[in-house]
Amino acid sequence: MRYCRIYDRTVLGRTTLGQYAMMMESVRLQKEDELREIHMHAWLNRQAAATKKQGKSIVPYFRGFEDFCRIGAPKPKVSEEEKRFQELVRRANGKKETPRGEGEEIMVKR
Repeated sequence: MRYCRIYDRTVLGRTTLGQYAMMMESVRLQKEDELREIHMHAWLNRQAAATKKQGKSIVPYFRGFEDFCRIGAPKPKVSEEEKRFQELVRRANGKKETPRGEGEEIMVKR
């Protein structure tokens, strides 16, 4: 039970089979999350070290941290076609029309 961080024998004695199964599922999911994080770090390290050929020389693909990490970057502009599509979805769902540029965007999987 060290994986579940339960060290009290009285608690262990009162644990039902269903609770134990849920704890083990939780441990398995935690391990998967840790493994995914390790792979993400490895992938980011590889991306940060990426290079490209420019003429006869090889240069870094990313010039600075801001080029590599775009957290908090402005959202890409929505095309007119996408705006029309969003308006059609809004109408089909029976929602009130909103003036252009106001309201929330509708995310639709195509």
